[in-house]
Amino acid sequence: MQRPTRSYYLSLIGGAFVLLVGGDRLVDLILFGSYGGPDTGFDAALDLGVGLMCGILMVTGAILLSRRPQRHKIWGVMVLAVSLLSIIGTAGGLFIGLLLGLIGGIMAIHWKPSVTPS
Repeated sequence: MQRPTRSYYLSLIGGAFVLLVGGDRLVDLILFGSYGGPDTGFDAALDLGVGLMCGILMVTGAILLSRRPQRHKIWGVMVLAVSLLSIIGTAGGLFIGLLLGLIGGIMAIHWKPSVTPS
């Protein structure tokens, strides 16, 4: 069975960026109690939770896109939606994760397996 490999890799790398930024924010929260600005600890924890959850869901959507390509539209919409939500918690993985997730999600939605003549 054919798989949408380009959208898989773009979504996976985008999710990895979001997770890396979320991990960095987790370290900041543990060491400093906030991001070093006027944020309270609660605001930082809320942003962190949303950011890490978006990263986890982006990676999960990418893996499911590879494992169950027949449902590529569902996984593409999932990656697209959580990519947009990642702007809240992790600034979209420094906008790189957001951009890669958007491109990967759109490519997954529009992917069509090539027809081989029989």
